[in-house]
Amino acid sequence: MNRRAMLATWTSGAALAFFPAGADAKPGESEILRLYRAYIALTDAADTHPSLDDDELDRLFYFERDAIEDRLISIPSTCAADLAAKMLVAHNFGDFSCLYDCSPVWNEARALLGGLVPAERLPAPNTVMHAAQEALAGVQP
Repeated sequence: MNRRAMLATWTSGAALAFFPAGADAKPGESEILRLYRAYIALTDAADTHPSLDDDELDRLFYFERDAIEDRLISIPSTCAADLAAKMLVAHNFGDFSCLYDCSPVWNEARALLGGLVPAERLPAPNTVMHAAQEALAGVQP
């Protein structure tokens, strides 16, 4: 497969089938970890791509990666590794965190802990970000 065909594959939504990350999947590996491997493969491909044009990088890598991230975050975790993969993706591998207090990742972490999260540590339902999230609920991008 030549480079152009490979890039077309990435942008066609077939990245999960193409990337070696899928071939490296472990037996019984969760869908979240499979998606995490695809996310890393796209990140690595973008980081090593010679283009500095944001539009081209978006088209070739980041739109697909964002779709993978959305899918990965939407799936309920089945183990600690799933939640760890979600946190690494949501925080860009620790480079930053722009997660608001009512992000689905935080909500899932709190739910997994059940009653172990003290009430004073829970986000107030009237926070600005919570209100924004509620306002955007159901709005399609």
